[in-house]
Amino acid sequence: MKIIWCKTLIIISTNLEFSQWTQLFENEMLLAALIDSVTFRSFVLNMNCSSSYRIDSTLNHD
Repeated sequence: MKIIWCKTLIIISTNLEFSQWTQLFENEMLLAALIDSVTFRSFVLNMNCSSSYRIDSTLNHD
């Protein structure tokens, strides 16, 4: 598993923050281990923003 884990691209997409993952997983200890493993040597992109270029462009289009 370690070899696959280190050489495989894994993408997880969710609209929940890590603190809200307890809604999905009941065991908080296993959840902490999961988050620790997933975020080790990773890039976490927060794509939640208050405005969107596409929506603003569409609404302001004449």
